[in-house]
Amino acid sequence: RESNPPYRYLFLHLLYSPLHKVLNTMNLKPIAISFALPISFASIPMAIASPDGHDNPPISISSGDWTFSFGGYARTGAIWKSFDGDAPKDATDHKAGFVVLNGRMNFGLKYKDLISGRISLDGAGGVNALNGKSSGNVALKDAYLDFDIVPAFRIKAGQFKPPIDFESLTSTPDANFIEQSVVSKGGNSNLYNKTDYNSGFEPGRQIGVSFYSDMLEFQSVGFRYNVAVTNGQTALSKAAEEGYFAAYGRLELGLKKSLYGDSAPGTFFTIALSGSVELREAKIDENDDTDSLGHRYRAAGELHARYKGIEADFEAIWERYDVLDLDDSLFVDGKYTGKRRYKALDKLGIVAQISYTLPIEYFRFQIGYRFAMMQPVMDNAKSFDSVDLYQHTASLGYVVENYPIIVRADYTRNDETGPEIHNDTIFGIVQVRW
Repeated sequence: RESNPPYRYLFLHLLYSPLHKVLNTMNLKPIAISFALPISFASIPMAIASPDGHDNPPISISSGDWTFSFGGYARTGAIWKSFDGDAPKDATDHKAGFVVLNGRMNFGLKYKDLISGRISLDGAGGVNALNGKSSGNVALKDAYLDFDIVPAFRIKAGQFKPPIDFESLTSTPDANFIEQSVVSKGGNSNLYNKTDYNSGFEPGRQIGVSFYSDMLEFQSVGFRYNVAVTNGQTALSKAAEEGYFAAYGRLELGLKKSLYGDSAPGTFFTIALSGSVELREAKIDENDDTDSLGHRYRAAGELHARYKGIEADFEAIWERYDVLDLDDSLFVDGKYTGKRRYKALDKLGIVAQISYTLPIEYFRFQIGYRFAMMQPVMDNAKSFDSVDLYQHTASLGYVVENYPIIVRADYTRNDETGPEIHNDTIFGIVQVRW
C-alpha cells in the first residue's frame, strides 16, 4: 500500500481490473490463491532516470544468491526534414512521417556481488529521410561478463562501449537530446553522403576486455579509471574479421556537490581525459578508397557540471588518421608498384551543451541547447575532400513524474560545407522505459 511510487502495483491492477469485471458479469466472486516460492520480487522503481543524472535499477527477481534483472525502453515519434543547398535531387523536398525509432531489451544476471552478466538486444526501424523507404533490423548490443573483484579493480569481458566520447557513453534514454550530435554520429545520419572524413568519433561497441574502477572517493573528491583493449571495430564489421587492435584509456576526477551545497547526490563537477590508439594496416586498392585509412589516434578532454537542475557539458576531441598517399601512375594491373606513403589527416570535434530542468515535482520541464562542430584542422585538409560540419539543436522535454515516460521535441539545424548542404529537422518522440 505504499503511495510512493504509486505505480508499484500498477501491473497487478491492470491484470486484476478486467478479470474482476468478467467475474462480476458471470455473477462469480474472485478466488484468492496464495502460494510461496523461494524468490522475492525487489521493489520496482520504474521511474526513468531523471535529467539530473539519477538512475534507477530495472525490474529484478532474486533467488538465493542470484538476481535476474530485466529492463529496456521503447521510442516512437515523428520527424520532419527539409534540404537545401547542394543536397541530392531526391532530397530537396520536405520529408515527414511517423517513425518507430528503436526498442531495447536488457537482460542481466548477477551472482552475489561478485560476477554479473548483461545481454542487450536492440530492434530498430524508421524511415530514410532521403528516399522515404522504411527499414528495420535487430542487433546485439551489450554482451559481457563483469567481475567485481574490489571497487578499485573490476574486469569486464565481452562486447561493450569503449571508454571514450561522453555522448556515446551516455545511455540513449538518459540523454537530454533525442539524437547524438554530428561529432559522435558524423554527417551520414544528420545530412547525407557518408565518407571517411565526415564520419563521427563514436567507436561503437567492440569486443575486448576492460579493467576499471568504481568511483573511489576521498572526502569530497573522487576519481575512477578505465583501460580497455579491444578488436578495434564492431563485432559484425569486416574489420573485426581482420584482427585490428585498439587500446583505450579514461580517467575522471570529480568534485562532490557537498563542496557548494548539496542539491542531489552525485558529482558537482567532473574533469575527464581519454585517449585511444587504433592499429590497422591501410589497404592499397585503386578501386576502393574506403580502406585507405591506417592507424588512428584520439585524445579527448571533458568538463561536466551539475547543480540545482542545471547541466553543462563540454568536450573537445581530436583525431588523427594515417591516410595512404599514393601515386596513381604507379598502379599496374590493379596493384601498386611504388613505395607505401602516408599523409596525416587531423580532425577536431567540439560539443557544448547546457540544459535546465525545472526541479518541481510533477512539473519536470526541461529546456536545452547544444552546439556541435567537426572539421579538419590541417592547412592542406582540402586535398582530402574534407567537409566541415556544424549543428545547432534546441530541445524541449517533459519527464512524467513517477512514471517512466519522457516526451521530447528537438529542432536541429545542420550545415555541411564542401559541398554546401543544409537541412532543418524537427523531431518529436515519446519514450517509455521499464
